[in-house]
Amino acid sequence: MSGYALQLQALHDAMVHKRPDAIVPLIKPARHNELSPHERLAVYADGYDIRLIDATLADYPALAHYMGEDECRAAVAAFVGVTPSTYWDLNRYPVAFAAFLKGRVPDKAAHALADLECAIAEVFWLPESKPLTPDTLAWLSEDAFGNQTFQLRTAAKLLKLEYAANEYLTAFRAEEHAAAINEMPEPLLVIRLDNEVKREVLEPMEHDLLHALNSGQPFNEALNQIADQEALATTLPHYIARWLQSGFFRRAE
Repeated sequence: MSGYALQLQALHDAMVHKRPDAIVPLIKPARHNELSPHERLAVYADGYDIRLIDATLADYPALAHYMGEDECRAAVAAFVGVTPSTYWDLNRYPVAFAAFLKGRVPDKAAHALADLECAIAEVFWLPESKPLTPDTLAWLSEDAFGNQTFQLRTAAKLLKLEYAANEYLTAFRAEEHAAAINEMPEPLLVIRLDNEVKREVLEPMEHDLLHALNSGQPFNEALNQIADQEALATTLPHYIARWLQSGFFRRAE
């Protein structure tokens, strides 16, 4: 490795991994020596951390409102302090914050809201996939359809939240700020459709069926996982029509 490459590695380690000892001796004195090498390095290192904090907060605006700006920023700063970036850009960096928050604060409503905003940010950057359309399945016999597997679009995440975070987020975006997040199961599909991330509210049985299908189970096997077969028989045609018309599933390449 060249001397320049070594210097770049030392600078990286100083900023990202907080190991300044290798780079500080290589920093030339400033004119008039106004700042020490450690102080000059801190300009970049602290700026780097601030950029990570701001990038993370930008993906969790409703959470910051719910927790309070100061408390949320403190949690994000703690996250940045122990989470070096491993990506070439910042788009995916904030995703890990939702899991970190669960070990820092006991508020399960905050966990649900963080999971939701995390899913929105992650789905926005996931790869595109072609939708499965009704005409694609028109040639299948009834038996073949029953043995068919269905996978959600690549840019999609199923959520089964214990608190009504989506209800809170909807009110927040409408500037009708709710005071609390109600403890109430909220099954959702977060999916990118036509370059827009949408939050599709699901019925509990609909969520469970989509989860079974997305796990790789053939259609008939997934149906057998549902306990209330009578209710399923009534709602299944509606589910299938909605899924295919909305483009929930991806077409096999």
